Amino acid sequence: MIENFPFDKYEVENCEITQALLAKGQKVCWQTFIQNSFKKEGRGFPFGYLKANSTGTAINLYVCPYNYPQLYPLLSKAEGKRKEKRKRKAHLLLFVCFRRAVKKPEGSEQLEVAKQS
Repeated sequence: MIENFPFDKYEVENCEITQALLAKGQKVCWQTFIQNSFKKEGRGFPFGYLKANSTGTAINLYVCPYNYPQLYPLLSKAEGKRKEKRKRKAHLLLFVCFRRAVKKPEGSEQLEVAKQS
């Protein structure tokens, strides 16, 4: 997941279905759908997924924004652009600070001109 990706997490009550899902292993997840949630009849787009917890003892339901597989790449791309922008700002700030640090003191140009005369 990308940083700040919106989701809620719920533990699903233990039952025959959760036991069957746990038997499949921890690295498997199942997308969740709401029947007829889109313009066309059918399952619509996913709104989350089911996945075993890290110890493999329970199933968690992750509720995400509707059609999150389409949202995820957009947010990921925006996050990349934000990081790049922050990086450019940091480089610019560093450059400005460096320029100020090596800037000649006021009046030093006059001294150099006087020495050359």
